[in-house]
Amino acid sequence: MTIFTSCNTSQTSEKSFNPKIINAKFPLKLTEIDWGNPNNIFRENDEKEAKIEETIKEYYREDNLPDKLLENYHISTIRLKAEFQTIYLILLRHYPTGYTNGKVLFYENETREFIPAVFNFNLFALYNNLDGKLKASNLKEQFKVETPEIQLVDVNGDNIKDFQFTRLAHNGTYNAIQTTVVSVKNMKIDTLIATENPIGFEP
Repeated sequence: MTIFTSCNTSQTSEKSFNPKIINAKFPLKLTEIDWGNPNNIFRENDEKEAKIEETIKEYYREDNLPDKLLENYHISTIRLKAEFQTIYLILLRHYPTGYTNGKVLFYENETREFIPAVFNFNLFALYNNLDGKLKASNLKEQFKVETPEIQLVDVNGDNIKDFQFTRLAHNGTYNAIQTTVVSVKNMKIDTLIATENPIGFEP
C-alpha cells in the first residue's frame, strides 16, 4: 500500500529507472496513442513511480531478469484518471517470448492509496511491441477489433462508473473477445461481468 508524499530529489537519484508514463483519457484505444509525443509524457511523484517499478520487478522476478534490463522490457505505463480512481496500465514485454502483457494498478484518488491487488490484462493477441510502442497485430486487423481496451461503464445504474476491459483471447486456433467489467470499492477489485464471445468461425 503506497501513500502519496511530496517528491524527494535523493529518492529520485536512487531509482533503477524512471518509468515512462503516458497521460491518456477514457475510452482508451492504444492504437490512438501518440507514443513519440513528448507532450503526452507525464511524471508522477516518487511514491507512485516506485509502485510502478516494484510491479515491474515483481513480474520479472521469477525469471531472474536483472534490474538493469527492466527499462528495456517496460514498454510504457498508461495513466487514465477517472473521478474516484486513477488507472496505471503497465505495458510489458514478456520474457523471453517478447509478447505484450499488461498489469493494471488502481489508485484511490481520495485516500491516495493503491489497491493492493493487481489486475492482469494480457494484450499479446492484439498488439506487438517494438521500440517502446505498440502496433496492432495481424489478428486485431483480421478480426477488425475496434473496441476500446479500457472504458468507463455504469452496468448497474448506480451512477458510479465501473471499468470495462476488452481483449482478444487466442490459443492458436481459438479466438474470442473477452470483456471484463470490474468495480473498485473498499480497496478491492470486484468482477461484475466476464464474457467471452468466439469470433472467426464460419457459420
